[in-house]
Amino acid sequence: SINYTVSLDDATNQDVAVRFIPSGSASSSSDYTINTSTAGISTQGGKYYVTIPAGSTSRTITVNIKEDSKDEPSEYVTLELSSPTGGASIVYPSSDTTTIADDDSPPTVSFTTSDFPINENNTSKQAISVKLSTASAYDVYVRPGFVLDGVAAYLNTDFKVKGLDS
Repeated sequence: SINYTVSLDDATNQDVAVRFIPSGSASSSSDYTINTSTAGISTQGGKYYVTIPAGSTSRTITVNIKEDSKDEPSEYVTLELSSPTGGASIVYPSSDTTTIADDDSPPTVSFTTSDFPINENNTSKQAISVKLSTASAYDVYVRPGFVLDGVAAYLNTDFKVKGLDS
């Protein structure tokens, strides 16, 4: 999780509510959630607020990171403060950004079956399918290498595969 602390210079004799706006390349539906069960964190009309109670000088906003298994670029989440109440004002910096580094390995590629029999001099086409072990946010390219009957065979030298560049 990520903890953002919102602070006042001095305690006040009234509650101070501050709107905070999450944004960034990370998605609130799939990459993180705002912990609204924390004291002082609320939503009203789809907007988030942090309330620092009278006599206090800070409150923490917790952003929980969702784990996934998708190989993807690092993403970021930014919280921006706006519209304080209780006579408070916002000073620089009014936002904070955290990078969520991807910790997932790239997918592995495998054949959907281990046997692709074809007769010599057969001019028919043979479809060979591959699959990824898990989804990836990246395009995955596979350049095949082949071994026929224990002897290496080379693409565009010993045989051709339609759709593959040399």
